[in-house]
Amino acid sequence: MADATILALQTGINRFATAGAFAPVATDGVIGPKTFAGVLNALGFLTKISTYSVTATGLIAQIQAGGQAQVVASASGLQQYLNGCANELGLKAPVPAQVNVATAPPAPYPGAAAGAINTSLPFSPGAMSASILGVKVPKLALYVGGGALALFVVYLIAQRKPATPSY
Repeated sequence: MADATILALQTGINRFATAGAFAPVATDGVIGPKTFAGVLNALGFLTKISTYSVTATGLIAQIQAGGQAQVVASASGLQQYLNGCANELGLKAPVPAQVNVATAPPAPYPGAAAGAINTSLPFSPGAMSASILGVKVPKLALYVGGGALALFVVYLIAQRKPATPSY
């Protein structure tokens, strides 16, 4: 029986297939050599995006050291990470290759064949940023900035000196 976590991992991998220019993996719920390579391909794509490069590079090192067993052991976390990144990047699951041109939807842009998919932009540029006072800021920077502020407040509280009474 197919494992739901592995299926979610394979779906997450396939969301990066078009943008990362690699073949989608079969969604069969089993981790084999193609799923293993797919994880490395998806993470390899994320290393090219500065907001994800450090984490993705670390995950690649762990997976290469542990092999397929590492992917099996961390499948739940990997699928959450890949699907979360794909959501932030606006990456959609690939459309199956079998398109019946006779019943295909109309062309998405002028000059395209019916049923064609516009892959010129694999994700929307605004999906990774927010606007603060009219300035575009990467969403990850907001989280990192908020976390740093929280840590600084904790540090200040820890460094607080007890009040000395004045008589």
